[in-house]
Amino acid sequence: TLNRWIIGRVLECQKAIDKALENYRFNDAANTIYQFVWGTFCDWYLEFTKPLINGDDEAVKAEVQVTTGWVLEQILRLLNPFMPFITEELYASIAKRAEDDLLLGSAWPVYDATLKDEGADKQISWLMSVISEIRSVRADMNVPAKAQIDLMVKDADEDSKARLVRFEPMIKAMARVNGVTYTDEAPKGSIQTVVEPVTLVLPIADI
Repeated sequence: TLNRWIIGRVLECQKAIDKALENYRFNDAANTIYQFVWGTFCDWYLEFTKPLINGDDEAVKAEVQVTTGWVLEQILRLLNPFMPFITEELYASIAKRAEDDLLLGSAWPVYDATLKDEGADKQISWLMSVISEIRSVRADMNVPAKAQIDLMVKDADEDSKARLVRFEPMIKAMARVNGVTYTDEAPKGSIQTVVEPVTLVLPIADI
């Protein structure tokens, strides 16, 4: 799911750059790739992959590594018109290539529309909302950055529980929670916030 999501985001980025360039909006094109590199790839995807890379599933690790390498190469291709020299240098250094294998003069990337996975995009967008909501509550309530907190979940249907099980390592790492438990009632002094269809319960009164 995670890898299908980032591949789909590469497709979206390329289409947005194409549209901006067709309309001679070069600043918009540059801003699109900038936001993708920093906002999507670095801030989210690479952070999502850390628990997977540090895990025990070798097949998952291999898939993440291959996907990360592919996305990085696409970033260099999409950045090349804006930063030709540094992208050419990086392109040559990240893999063994023939001397005449250059970004300069190579075809502009065009991706198959089927690479866009709406289901994966929906699931990862939901995960991002969960993490962002927890981070927002922590910041609003002045919870120390390094403090681990509990996460309780109300109103979780079976689909939501399956997602939370699948994404728990990422939530624990990126929102600094001890784990996910389920409850019917919020403890006294807890903060509640809704990420449809669940309610996140954060018992932080004693922190």
